[in-house]
Amino acid sequence: PGLAIIVYTVIIKVLTFPISQLATRSSSLLRLVNPQVEEIQKKYENDDDRKNMLTRKLYNEVGINPFVVLVSVVVQLPLFIGIFRAVGKLARDSASFQGSFLWIPSLAGPVLAGNPSLDWLLKTRYSDHFEPLVGWDKAVLYLALPIILVVAQFVTNRQLSTKRDPDFVESVGFPAFVGISALVSPAGLGLYWLTNNLLTAAQTAVVQQQVDEEFPQYKAIYNAVGEAQPADGTRYTRKSPFSENKESEVLKDSLAALEEGTTGPAVSSVKRGGTRKARRQKKKS
Repeated sequence: PGLAIIVYTVIIKVLTFPISQLATRSSSLLRLVNPQVEEIQKKYENDDDRKNMLTRKLYNEVGINPFVVLVSVVVQLPLFIGIFRAVGKLARDSASFQGSFLWIPSLAGPVLAGNPSLDWLLKTRYSDHFEPLVGWDKAVLYLALPIILVVAQFVTNRQLSTKRDPDFVESVGFPAFVGISALVSPAGLGLYWLTNNLLTAAQTAVVQQQVDEEFPQYKAIYNAVGEAQPADGTRYTRKSPFSENKESEVLKDSLAALEEGTTGPAVSSVKRGGTRKARRQKKKS
């Protein structure tokens, strides 16, 4: 049954590949041009017409269609619900689901399908000391899947986010929700979600690399802004004047190019000076 879930998930992923590929590409492009979008929103905060015009122009330049992401969700949501119900029914009715798979003691456990509960973990099987209803050995094995799911979902959310620094709900809230859902559902459902998550992460990584190679000028700006403003927000207590100037100059050049209608953003400020190694070589020569 475990192998069947994985194979079935791969088949569904292949069938929905055309629409999911378009959605992944659009999300990757939105992430790549996000520094410019934020700069437009900041500069023309009180001029909606100008802000919308430049945003549309930027999207058209790189070929972004935001509605593709919505279409992908609409198409794939019924499939997800169907798989969710099918796996739940198998976990409830199929004797083969009672068997183990990989490290998971039972794909039908640790709770009954349609009856979400944490009793298997929080209630004790003995009156004189605490031990989960399923026993410590199985409890640890069952807990491994939700933990792996939370980590995988966190990484995938970071990949799929159109922002360099996603908000709390996007980066932490949803992975936590997935982990809790896995704790109160049959392990077969968690296996499906993990397989789908890993396939999505692999597809996203490939598409993002393709997009970066297709639009190196935007990638250069994205990297320059990232160097001036670290995503984790913990490296510096405040920005240095050099970093602030670099970020501001890069975005202003890019926005000026967009307003003037030139092809692609200006990246002279990104390339200025080159790398430290290149500058040393130039000085020696």
